[in-house]
Amino acid sequence: MRFGPKARPPQWWPEGESFPPPSAGPAWSEIKRGAVRVVVVGVALFLALPAAVALLLTNRVGGSAAVTIVVVFWVSAFLVLLIGGRVAVRSFKPIRGFIDTTGRLAEGDYGARVQEEGPRAFRPVIHSLNVMAERLEASDVLRQQLLADVGHELRTPLTVIRASLEAMADGVRVIDHNEVNALLGDIHVMERLLDDLRTLSSAEAGVLKLHKEWFDLVHLSTDTAAGFEPRARNASVSISVRPDPLSRDPIEVNADPVRIKEVLNNLIANALRATPAGGSITIEVKRSSTRDVVITVSDDGIGMSDDERAHAFERFHKGPTSDGSGLGLTISKDLVEAHGGCIEIESQPEHGTTVTVQLPS
Repeated sequence: MRFGPKARPPQWWPEGESFPPPSAGPAWSEIKRGAVRVVVVGVALFLALPAAVALLLTNRVGGSAAVTIVVVFWVSAFLVLLIGGRVAVRSFKPIRGFIDTTGRLAEGDYGARVQEEGPRAFRPVIHSLNVMAERLEASDVLRQQLLADVGHELRTPLTVIRASLEAMADGVRVIDHNEVNALLGDIHVMERLLDDLRTLSSAEAGVLKLHKEWFDLVHLSTDTAAGFEPRARNASVSISVRPDPLSRDPIEVNADPVRIKEVLNNLIANALRATPAGGSITIEVKRSSTRDVVITVSDDGIGMSDDERAHAFERFHKGPTSDGSGLGLTISKDLVEAHGGCIEIESQPEHGTTVTVQLPS
């Protein structure tokens, strides 16, 4: 990627940094000039030092002995320079590739890589640069895919709303309260998507604010499950909360109750969609052997295949029963990790799914 002289920096470009970034050319040119100076000085010493030694030895040991010593010195020096030159060439080649690649990465060419060769001590540095380049390239691909997915998710309801309102405004369609309510539902879907994107971007940027406090996780789980009782009753699915029978004290955790409830909402909603009539959802709260708090949301629904489970936390990935934005599990993972915890999924087709959330106490 090349920038023109009037190119404007993107919004994420650091303040005070020059744009476009300097290329690797000047840095490599400076190294080459330094190398040329070293070579010139070396050649001068290679020619002048033997001559000076010859003049000194001629007066002390005679002309033939002086010539022999000088010839041996020149041959030895030539072999040393030859070997040193080969080592220098092998050393400078990966350095030049390293400098060129960093310059290309700074200009936005995330496909640039350095061949991992040269001195062993320098190869880990090259490997680290290649890993960084791979992550930058993957992030750029995800960013482009995210923009495309968001555009698709917003375009569909906007098209429906616009077409319906234009038809009502032109008198082609009679204003119907049920249809207006349906349009309001589409607007609610877009609002929920935008809220999810805001939460996701804040969590991944590391700027999500957590308002931590001590609270009883069993009580929060019970309240959250109670909010799904009407939907579960209509779907003929039972929801139960099981606290740790070995713990007589409240299972408290220092976390943001609003964010943890959001995680539970996502997990219970997913379980409810995947559980057929007559099924059950169980929420268990307990402490692990390390005194961390563990929440499991289990269902006996349709389960997930290995491929679905591998992509479950990816943005906009939707299962066969999902009618949401495809961001619920992604946001849940980011919220749990923002608390210093972890989240895992165990599932088999037709044998249900269990999601485990572990939070530090």
